[in-house]
Amino acid sequence: RQRLLYRNLSPEQYEAALILLSQSFLQRLDRKERGGVQPFAFAVSVIYLADRSLARSLGRKPILTQRNLAKASGSAEFTIRDHVYRFLGKLYKSKEPELIRIADKHLKKLQNNSSQIN
Repeated sequence: RQRLLYRNLSPEQYEAALILLSQSFLQRLDRKERGGVQPFAFAVSVIYLADRSLARSLGRKPILTQRNLAKASGSAEFTIRDHVYRFLGKLYKSKEPELIRIADKHLKKLQNNSSQIN
């Protein structure tokens, strides 16, 4: 929560951004790249990468770590790490600029909405 406050994001805004970025990333994967892996660990790994994109967009360190995601999800850290590097790493690097643009656009929309409320 402290990291979110430091970034001027509410938990709801952060959750919405992670969902949007995760969905955007998954939509850019073809079925071959999604198949053959443990689906739950794969989903956790996608969330980890979504947080990295959001952090890069904000110019900050990521909020989520492999350790706290593993603890929260009941997955092993090495499983998340394995999925990120073996299955998603190259693909993420190629899609990262696009995901950062999506994160920027989403964050600007959130800022505009919050300034209109105030």
